[in-house]
Amino acid sequence: MGADPLSPPARSAEAEALDRLADSEILDALRDLPEEFRVAIYLADIEGYPYKEVAEMMGTPIGTVMSRLHRGRSKLRKKLARYAPRKIAPQRIPTELPALS
Repeated sequence: MGADPLSPPARSAEAEALDRLADSEILDALRDLPEEFRVAIYLADIEGYPYKEVAEMMGTPIGTVMSRLHRGRSKLRKKLARYAPRKIAPQRIPTELPALS
């Protein structure tokens, strides 16, 4: 049985994180991006345009839009990483077991 077509789509981790940040921090990080990344992210992630329409608006191939989104999101992730909740490092499992006496 498939997903309920009437239920809202699952939200990305980036969208969930953006909801938890103050608007000014997000806007500052977005404004710091180079224009080609900032425009692609704004149109696709904030305005919600499909990639094909973003490509048409920007006058670039869809592959270029996808690349700019990937790279721009990566840059945003790095800029906003300090606001992410800290994860507890997993304990290391020894690769060698101690000898039994």
